[in-house]
Amino acid sequence: IHSNYFDHYSCGEATKERNLLLASIAAGGIAGSLSWAIVYPIDVVKSRIQALPYATRRHEQSILNVSRQVVLQHGVGGLFRGFGIAVFRACPVNAIIFPTYEVTLKILKQR
Repeated sequence: IHSNYFDHYSCGEATKERNLLLASIAAGGIAGSLSWAIVYPIDVVKSRIQALPYATRRHEQSILNVSRQVVLQHGVGGLFRGFGIAVFRACPVNAIIFPTYEVTLKILKQR
């Protein structure tokens, strides 16, 4: 009885593969979105520094100075300007990259 019960309810190999693929897709999408949530304010400051004219004085190019200017001009939300579209892009991109990497690794290990 014990053996038949678990044989009946155990997943087939194809179902396990599909579940792993779906888990990898979800993990990729979530990881990509969370990574942008963490680094986005820093990326905004970096982009602002890169856009400064070449003749800008060195102390005006500092991370703290540029961060302060963004917050003074736009509030804290200025550090997240454009965040929605970055996450909108990051989620599907990473949802594709994660399983692609795992499938490629699996194929290479089989050789």
